[in-house]
Amino acid sequence: MTDKKTTKPDSASAAADAGKAPAPKAPAPAAKPAAKPAAKKPSKGAGAKAKPAAKPAASKAGTAKAQATKPAASKKSPPKPAAQKPAAKTPVKPAQKAAPKQAPKPASKPAPAAPLSADRFRTLGEAGIGYPGAMQARSMAWFENRLYVGTATPAPRGAGDRARILAHDPERDTWETVFESPVAALSGRQQAQAARLNPDKSGRRRVVQKSSESEMGQDFGICAMQVFEGKSDYAPCLYAGTASLGGGLILRSDDGQRFEVISLPGIDDATQMSFGAMAVLGDRLYVAPMGTLTEHRASAETAPAPVIYASDDPDLGDWTRIAPAAFAVPGAAGVSALCAAHGYLYAGVGNPLAGFALWRIAEAALGTEAADEAWEQVLEHGAWRFNHNLTPVRICAFGDALYVGTGISGLGYDVENDVGPCAAEVIRVNADGTWDLVTGEPRFTPDGFKVPLSAKGPGFGAGHNSRMDSLAVYGDHLFVGTYNWRALDWAGSDRSEPMQGGYQLWASADGEDWTCVLTGGNGNPAAAGISSLCATPVGLYLGTSNAAAAIVKQVTDQDQMALIDGDMTEGFAVLLAD
Repeated sequence: MTDKKTTKPDSASAAADAGKAPAPKAPAPAAKPAAKPAAKKPSKGAGAKAKPAAKPAASKAGTAKAQATKPAASKKSPPKPAAQKPAAKTPVKPAQKAAPKQAPKPASKPAPAAPLSADRFRTLGEAGIGYPGAMQARSMAWFENRLYVGTATPAPRGAGDRARILAHDPERDTWETVFESPVAALSGRQQAQAARLNPDKSGRRRVVQKSSESEMGQDFGICAMQVFEGKSDYAPCLYAGTASLGGGLILRSDDGQRFEVISLPGIDDATQMSFGAMAVLGDRLYVAPMGTLTEHRASAETAPAPVIYASDDPDLGDWTRIAPAAFAVPGAAGVSALCAAHGYLYAGVGNPLAGFALWRIAEAALGTEAADEAWEQVLEHGAWRFNHNLTPVRICAFGDALYVGTGISGLGYDVENDVGPCAAEVIRVNADGTWDLVTGEPRFTPDGFKVPLSAKGPGFGAGHNSRMDSLAVYGDHLFVGTYNWRALDWAGSDRSEPMQGGYQLWASADGEDWTCVLTGGNGNPAAAGISSLCATPVGLYLGTSNAAAAIVKQVTDQDQMALIDGDMTEGFAVLLAD
């Protein structure tokens, strides 16, 4: 079924974690299978043949250096030795029996280029970059030679926590606030909605009471950003999706300085709280709504329906609703992730009852009469981990494969549906349609017995890594940023030990061998997550989620505050590895 909206509103109105987790302990990963679905491609720079075993093996440093240079030209055949006169005959002793020849040692696998190291990351801004109430650097995009960061505060406490877009100029190393959500007076209905965004100590959303705030930002999060050139755009523009009390909005800027609202609230359903996923395929921009916000319900994860909107001219407010019948199964919570790769549009649909599903459709089929039947299911039932793989948080193409990072929001536990606690996984979908478990729980599936290729369990072996919050490709590596709630677990305990926890950043050159680049929130356990990663010409940007406010709120006994060993400054941080 498809609906179109052509009305444009008036813009003025509109780590590796060594601690024990409460999650059930995953069984130890089994040995890697002898055969893999697809042969692994050699790392970049590994085109030269292996040296004979008789020569001493090159050191790691030498190998890395060899990989960074071009292969040497093939050598010319050596000249024939000059003829020599036969030597005079002399008595020769019987030769000793020659030692048996040893079989040549197999050539070792070339070491992949090293990923970024921790000392290459520097902090560009912290404490919310002037807005300490901003808990998350939720989204990022590179536009007009600057980095744009969309902030979010999932539990806003007032007008100061409204959504903003900040721009970083790498040449001057300066920050500029280019967008602030307008402040609006709250109606009684909106006060009730705002109160439901703030969970109580049990993690449940409030049901009855109203917010004490009479004013709040129209938007409390910038959840996604994408550069796209529509039919009416004279050049590529920056588009952003918001989380709003009155329904998510789409913003547009042609210069990175002025942003205008170009959609109706929720596009065609004002109860759709946010637009958290965006992708570009061909000449269309695709966006997906997440979350429901009404007087009686607040859910950040469950949309009214699992749908996608498409437009080749968003500036005119012309959107086509894509609602495949195959998506609408019992428990389908909404399209949480989109990715355009290898000629397909991929859509990840969360499901707290059966586990997530991954769907794809060929670009040529989109927009046709048969599009509804053209969707192909790639993964089902949470890759057969069922609802312990509740949501596909991020999807990213790397090489000729697709990587899916899963998770459960909050503290790895879905309160509304009583799912978890459990740690997240990374799953690889290969070009031939087969799939591999990269890091996760070994299990029998209809596709065979799956063991993690990385030899690491859920959460890269850390039980508190409840979400793979961000994925990005930079250089020759795939990077995965986690959300780690160990510090929040500590805050709810007797706090007899120092606080630990914080996000982790992992990297891999082949999707199988992984290196932990950053851990422990890079020295700040309250920095719980890496909510955004963005590869740019000047380096890899990293945006964090800060849980300081929630930790302090949990520690109700003020006498115990002295045990907090970490930075309790609120607000996200942005780092750059260049």
